[in-house]
Formats: sequence, structure tokens, C-alpha cells
Amino acid sequence: MRKLYLLTLLLTLALTSCKEAEGPAPQPELKLPAVTFNFRYDLVPYEAEEFELIVSQKDGKVLLDTLIAPRVRHELVVESEETKFDVTTIYLDPTSKKYSMRTYVQVNPHNWHVTDYFGFYTGGASEACEIKFTNVPPPVVSSYHLFKGKNPGGQTSNGWDDEGNLVIGYNRFLPADTVYLLMTQVGKYIFAPVTSELTEIDFSEAKPVVEHRLNVPAGMAWQGYSLDGYLSKGNYIHGLLIDFGLGEEVQYPSTLIEEYLLTVDYYDAEGCWHKYHHIGESVPTDLGYLTESDFAIAKAEFNDFQIRFKEDMPTSYYMEWGSEELKVNWRIYLAPEQTTFKPQDYLQSLSVGYLKGMDLSGFTLKDLTSYQADKTKNYTFQSLHDYLNNPEAVLKHEMRQYRTIQKIFR
Repeated sequence: MRKLYLLTLLLTLALTSCKEAEGPAPQPELKLPAVTFNFRYDLVPYEAEEFELIVSQKDGKVLLDTLIAPRVRHELVVESEETKFDVTTIYLDPTSKKYSMRTYVQVNPHNWHVTDYFGFYTGGASEACEIKFTNVPPPVVSSYHLFKGKNPGGQTSNGWDDEGNLVIGYNRFLPADTVYLLMTQVGKYIFAPVTSELTEIDFSEAKPVVEHRLNVPAGMAWQGYSLDGYLSKGNYIHGLLIDFGLGEEVQYPSTLIEEYLLTVDYYDAEGCWHKYHHIGESVPTDLGYLTESDFAIAKAEFNDFQIRFKEDMPTSYYMEWGSEELKVNWRIYLAPEQTTFKPQDYLQSLSVGYLKGMDLSGFTLKDLTSYQADKTKNYTFQSLHDYLNNPEAVLKHEMRQYRTIQKIFR
């Protein structure tokens, strides 16, 4: 019995020593979560058949680098524990041989539809017609008349006949169109339907305009405005330009228009270009106009960019870097909380396929633009770009007011 116990003990020790020699059992490899997102990019020019998409983490690790087709929605997958990424696109314009590149820093690009162009298709069946305005006061110096129809590019001629009538050639939409004439020297306007090849409109039936003054700060340079009107609230397909010009005095119709789109822009004393937008049922006097920009750039070197923001902070900003030698233009979108950036190190870490083998040190800052979204809606950096990369929402003017301020270096 002792021999049997001894044999059992020896076998147990032998098996144990073999397992120790083999080492610990291998641990299963940890699999990172799969993050899926839909992404589409409608780029211009149409001749470009592909673009490079790079998705990277905050630490610089590249998760995806691929060539895909534009104007198509792609379902893409990366493996990461993070939920926000840096998203970079770049393409080569086959005509100009220039590269266009953009980077969004720390975003979730799910369901984004990035596009280089916005606009409704405003075409349709049309025919040439002649519109004669009778009883129109003769033109005087420092005044103008403004004619518009639903067809934005429809006007073909404009002049006075021997009888003092204003005669306009126009390609009217079929079956019916609406035209508008503003005479600033008498402060009157008229709307009229156009349903035939020859239409005569009596301007003596014109109505007085609403006189409106914009409360723009004094001392601003080249202050201008434009005012568009929409005949049906929420329908932005066929808007009419109802007034534009320099200065602060606006004239607009008090009838028929259900929504107004006002754009005001000017340059401040430092040369920064301010642009304010508002859409609504009335024309506002004050859009929170600033006398100076909402940012100050401390350093603008390619590998040492520093900025600070003032009290009335933007929701987002972007800077545009360019290299004339490489023919590359690069736009970088950032949240205002990020006030420092090293573009050169960042670009080199991406290892962009289109730029392989190029010297990436010769970029200069071309311009910087801040963007403040509608403050009443509590937009964040993420939700702003969700909106801007949703063409349907933008064309519906879901954001009712915003401003941009741009400083140009080139």
C-alpha cells in the first residue's frame, strides 16, 4: 500500500511540474466594442470619384483609413471604447489639381450628410414673357428699383420705353408666377401675378413700404444687408429678394410675405467680417451686433496655434490652413473649449494617403471663423454640427438665428 501511495504522489508531482513548465493558461484577447456610423459626403466637383476618409481617436490612433465614393451613404465600423472621434476627409479636384481637406475634432459623425453645396432645385417649366409696369415714377439719382420673381435667374432685360414705362423681360415659371417691384424713391411696392406672355401692371396701385432701421453699432465699415421674403411660411423653395443695400435703412412689404430672412454684415475696426442671420415672421432691429470679434488669436504658427475667446463665446470655430506649394487647403473644426492645437504634428500623425511623401511643414493660416448658433436653443459643438451636416434641416431653416465672425489673413 505504501508503494501505491508513493506512486500516486510521484505521478501528481510530475503532472504539476509539467503544468508549471507550460506556464499560465493564455487569457482570451479583449475585443473592443464595435462602433457603427453612417456617413455621406457630397463634394464638389462632381468629377471627383472618390475621397479619403480617416477616423482617429483622441490619442491619435488611426482606426479607419479608406477610399470611398462621394454622394453615397456608407455604413462604417470602427473598434474603440470611445464614442467621439476625429473625422478627416480629403479629395483631389481633377480639374484644378488641388486638394481639399477638412477635419472635425472630437465628434460623433453618425448619420452625417456632409455637403459642399446647399440649395433647393428652383427650376421647372418656364416661358419667356414681357412685363410692362405703367405709371411708374421716373428714376432719380441715389435711388433704385428692384424687380424679382419666383425664378431667381429669370430676368433677361430691364429698361424704359419711350412712354416712360418700365419694361422687363422675364422667364416666368409655368403655369403661374408672382413678381415684385420696389421703387425706393417713393417707398412703394407691388406684387402681381404673371400668367401670360405679356403682362401689364399698373404701379399706381402700389402700396407703401414699411420703413425699418437696423440698430447696427456706429463706426462699422461697409455695412450691408439683404432681405428675402417667403410667400408661404415654411416653404423656402421660391423666395423673393425684397430689399438689399448698404446702410441701415430697410424697406419691405407689409403684405403677402409670411416670413423674412434678414442677413446683415459689416467689418469692425480690426477688419473682422461679421455676418448675422435671422428668419422669422417679422424683421428684427437688433441681432446682438458686436463691435469687435468674439476671439483673439495669440499664436498662428503651423505647429503652435493658440486662441482665446471673449465672454460672448461661439459654439464652434474653424481655421483654414493652406499650402500654395502643395495645393492643399485644410479646414479644421474645433470646440471653443479647445484653445490650443498643433496642426503640423496632427497632420503628420494622420499619414494621409493623398499626401504621402510630401513635406507638410509649409502651411500658413488663411482665415479663422467663429460660429455662434441660436442661443435660445442651447446648441453644443456636437449638436451644431449634427445640424450643419443635415441638409434637410438646414434647408428648412430649423436654426432661426446665428452669427459668424471671420478674420482673414491672406
